[in-house]
Amino acid sequence: MSGPSSPNGGTHRRRGTVTVPARWESLSLPSTRFANVREKDDNGQTALHVAAGKGNSAVVQMLLENGAERESRDHKKQVPLHLAAGNGDLDTVSELLGPGTNTADKNGINAIDKYWQTPLHVAARYGNHLVAQLLVSGGAEKEARAMGYRTPLHVAASHGKSKVVRVLLRRGANKAAKDNNDQTPLHLACENGDRDTVRELLRSSASVSSWINWVKQNVPFADSTQPSHHRSLRQTTGSMSGNLPLIICGFQVSTTPT
Repeated sequence: MSGPSSPNGGTHRRRGTVTVPARWESLSLPSTRFANVREKDDNGQTALHVAAGKGNSAVVQMLLENGAERESRDHKKQVPLHLAAGNGDLDTVSELLGPGTNTADKNGINAIDKYWQTPLHVAARYGNHLVAQLLVSGGAEKEARAMGYRTPLHVAASHGKSKVVRVLLRRGANKAAKDNNDQTPLHLACENGDRDTVRELLRSSASVSSWINWVKQNVPFADSTQPSHHRSLRQTTGSMSGNLPLIICGFQVSTTPT
């Protein structure tokens, strides 16, 4: 029923205890349903980022049911899945991935942060091998390149995360991939010095061959005035076609393909 005239024109209609100008009824006002759940803090993080980073899967589920966005970015351009991958809680990662493979990547599985890291890079860095396995199964890109042109396998090798290395190798990660310094995962594993990681990578003769080629190209050799151990190293790496043992990071390996 029509009410008294409004000072600004039109009539008022009563709705409960609130009197609304008639001309407002045609306005499309934004929904406030998701306002709080999508609010960001000083780090650009939503509540979902925080819960994911803490590995609280029950809270993550609740937030998602109330409109939280899986693909929301913080100031480091990380989505909640980056933080969950670092935390290592499988249930939290599963909640964020959602059911099945999301081809539209709305779950952020291949999202890259300001350092060009995907969630798989983060899982590799922190040694969360079960998370890495779950991410790869969900469609994570095994050969994604972070800063330094490093793949998740490079990252796992450089941090001595042998279990992640094993998972990635079994899922077909390229063990001969090179970063910006032409280093393979084996080079980085040797720098780190973790024997289990080196052992995993030495299961492939391709990695060994790549390492040998790198030595040939980068270890400085000179004439007979060089120390004898330099000359013998050149002779050794120059005759790798046979079953000659090679010492790499304390391991004696064979260059004969197995």
